[in-house]
Amino acid sequence: MVPLIGSIEEMRNQSAIVKEMPRKSSRRGRDCRLHVGTMIELPRAPSRDQIAERLSSFSFGTNDLTQTTFGISRDDINTSCPPT
Repeated sequence: MVPLIGSIEEMRNQSAIVKEMPRKSSRRGRDCRLHVGTMIELPRAPSRDQIAERLSSFSFGTNDLTQTTFGISRDDINTSCPPT
């Protein structure tokens, strides 16, 4: 799971690095394939459709998305947005 992907190019580069590692480190005769995924943690991240076409999996980092979008942390939420 590659965190904090901000662009398709970054996703492509990180995926290539992850997929190259088993080839460099595996023993002769072993076949090791990795599935690469990401967590959507930034509002500017590629769309889920763009990610789904290129990676094995993705998930949403809702805490990070909320903090970045609204500019608040979970510690500040009760003082910034009192319950109604």
